[in-house]
Amino acid sequence: MSVTEFNPDLWLETLHRSIKDYVRNEIDNFILDDLDAPAGLQAYDVEMDWPESVDTARDIQLEKTLIHFVADDIDSTKLGFGEDLVNATELLQVAPLPDLVQYHEARMHVVNYDVGIWASDKSGGSSSRLVAFQMLDRIFGGPQARRKFKTDTKGVQVIRFNGGTFITERVNDIRTFRVIDCELVVRVFSRVKIDDRIIVEEIVQDPDMEDFDGNPVS
Repeated sequence: MSVTEFNPDLWLETLHRSIKDYVRNEIDNFILDDLDAPAGLQAYDVEMDWPESVDTARDIQLEKTLIHFVADDIDSTKLGFGEDLVNATELLQVAPLPDLVQYHEARMHVVNYDVGIWASDKSGGSSSRLVAFQMLDRIFGGPQARRKFKTDTKGVQVIRFNGGTFITERVNDIRTFRVIDCELVVRVFSRVKIDDRIIVEEIVQDPDMEDFDGNPVS
């Protein structure tokens, strides 16, 4: 399964997709069938949102245990000082059109994801919940895992993965095994092209220029 690569020009869209693809891929490879083929997605699924009420009523029977990621806080800041210009590209044109320079502006984004797990008796109950949490801890927990995550997504950095409260409740009279109060915090960098600016030609002064009184002008 391919993983969506993070794109700083489409930072939020590709961030969501890269996390979902990566987690699904890791989960699929975490559990193998009798032939040692990936089988994790036969028992688990990943959503980048809260389960909708209609879906919950239908899916809470949960033939699969559901893991959700919800972006509940985004902190965006500029880099350094000044205008945040990190790159410039000259666009040379044919005269008499003026030459242009195109700048890129950069920002840093720290995104906090609420992470939850939903399981039912049909999808494996409390045991399935434990395995799901263990998989997430393996995916995001250690430095080697975080390095692999950043490499495979082409730029998404894990700041921390922590928390997790295990509860059992009833949803539509179905006993549900959940994990709440768990968070994944990631950091990415974005860029945006700003309006082209005309390149001002260099003004060359005549070294022999004099004023009206014959004095040299330096």
